Amino acid sequence: MLVNDVILESYYDFVKDDNVEDIIDHAKSDRRGPSNPIYVEYVVKDNSKYDGIKLIIMAYKPKNPNELEAKQIDQEGWLIELRAMFHKGSNTHHEKYNVNQFQKLMDKLNDAGNVERIEEDLRAWFGKGKKGGAGGGGWDRYNTKGERIGKCGDSKKGEGKPKCLSKSRAASLRAKGGKKAIAAAVRKKRKNDPNKNRRGKAKNVSNTTRKS
Repeated sequence: MLVNDVILESYYDFVKDDNVEDIIDHAKSDRRGPSNPIYVEYVVKDNSKYDGIKLIIMAYKPKNPNELEAKQIDQEGWLIELRAMFHKGSNTHHEKYNVNQFQKLMDKLNDAGNVERIEEDLRAWFGKGKKGGAGGGGWDRYNTKGERIGKCGDSKKGEGKPKCLSKSRAASLRAKGGKKAIAAAVRKKRKNDPNKNRRGKAKNVSNTTRKS
């Protein structure tokens, strides 16, 4: 499996299945401000209103926080901006969202049959040099015991299908059920997408498991 395939799998798990709060955590860790926001882009097919939609996520500490209203920044001084840019041909318009609105929009886009996500520059999100994983660097991969065993893309010969998680997502699962919750997510990934060397578009597998 190519390193980029693993990164692509992680991207899909991250954007489709995780909470928008995780995206904000990544924006904070990389200080993604107006000059380098996180983009999640979509192509819209057979739609009279839009050709494409670009979600824009920013999290940064403003230089002059005293000039802002208290409600605009969180307790740690971060300014969070969530926007969507809709475009049809050369016509575009922007809309701002709160966290709940943004999550609903992202869910709606991911569920729509005529919307396709564009994968661009994924290494910039989850490459070795970023801070998404525990101990720095890119995302981490976990085994069926819920143990962190290395970096995403560094899987060893004989390992099963890797399950890669960000530090924040792993912590979220651990808070819900410890290593067992992470282990369950790994097993679910391998059950639903067992071929380690499968090529092509990533297969979405939610991190959560339903109780019968």
